Amino acid sequence: MASAPTVQRRKPRQWIALDDDIEGWPESCLHNLVACDGTTGLSNPDVQQELREKLGHCFAALGAKAS
Repeated sequence: MASAPTVQRRKPRQWIALDDDIEGWPESCLHNLVACDGTTGLSNPDVQQELREKLGHCFAALGAKAS
């Protein structure tokens, strides 16, 4: 959750956080959060897919082509 205060302060146009502890994340930030297990992290295919989807949305929102 260390990212949430930084995001709220800097207000980037697009952002994604990967975290294995979703407790305490502000409700307004949850749509940018990719939750994972602390022991498997990005090796979990479901987490990889969610990250791909969220990255695609970020690219699209910024007007870039996602490939």
